[in-house]
Amino acid sequence: MKNQLLRGKLNDFGELLHVAWQSKKRLSPRITTPVIDELYESALGCGAVGGKVVGAGGGGYMLLYCEFERKHEVIAVLKKMGAVPTKFAFEARGVQNWRVNESHNQS
Repeated sequence: MKNQLLRGKLNDFGELLHVAWQSKKRLSPRITTPVIDELYESALGCGAVGGKVVGAGGGGYMLLYCEFERKHEVIAVLKKMGAVPTKFAFEARGVQNWRVNESHNQS
């Protein structure tokens, strides 16, 4: 996926998201739910190229890729189904993190 992004091959990236999601779902029947499957299939049906669920169990996000021209249609369909869209952007500097020194925490 990273290589496709770096090459600007966004549709290929979307297709690889789809492949990764299909592979992940085969790991366990608990990876997805009927609601998630319905949201995903609806997104594909109105223009998403691919996607996958990301985040911790019991919460997280459905990351979808679609061509810019299809974005509004995908969002509208998912909103009607109760999904809440969240803006997403790549950060040029990559992931940033920091450590908290627990000895300085106040009780």
